[in-house]
Amino acid sequence: MSSPRILGIDPGIAGTGIAVIELGRRVRLVEMGSVRTLPSGRKAKLRQADDDASRLRIILAAIVRAIDDHGPCVVAYETPLGSKGVRAAKSLAYVIGGVVTLAAERELAVMSVTPGEAKAEATGAKTASKAEIEAALCDRLDLPSDLVPVAKGDREHAFDALAVALVASRSELVRAMLTFAAQGGRPPMRLVGDDE
Repeated sequence: MSSPRILGIDPGIAGTGIAVIELGRRVRLVEMGSVRTLPSGRKAKLRQADDDASRLRIILAAIVRAIDDHGPCVVAYETPLGSKGVRAAKSLAYVIGGVVTLAAERELAVMSVTPGEAKAEATGAKTASKAEIEAALCDRLDLPSDLVPVAKGDREHAFDALAVALVASRSELVRAMLTFAAQGGRPPMRLVGDDE
């Protein structure tokens, strides 16, 4: 049996961080990066919902590729406790809804993580800065500097996604799944509305 993998996601319509870790004797980073989308330059002729849908397709295509390439057993995403405004909350809801839908379609376990949980996992403090998160995770996982995206915003999203994946790796959900798998089982998954 191969080692289980977890996909961590830091969702956002402008930038989404993606990180895949593999569990074993030691947690290993498999992949991390971010997807950046830009609003259409034709906003006067384009409804905001159409622009968001176009950007969402780009983000979800990257997440599908990560799922297909790495076969995670759990998808974890960060859920902020508040938002800067209605527009930001709506766009974030689109991305989170897409992530949850993809996980359900693939029959993957899905869980949400708060920013405070992610920061505490990375640094031990719920109020850590982006720079502190990056430094702590690089040190903890012995990451080379050329492994992650160069742009500052991209790095922040990627490291947030990595912290989310690490929170999930220590969750009761993952522990239960690993125990069940070690006993030779596969957790039953049934989607609401399935007729058997």
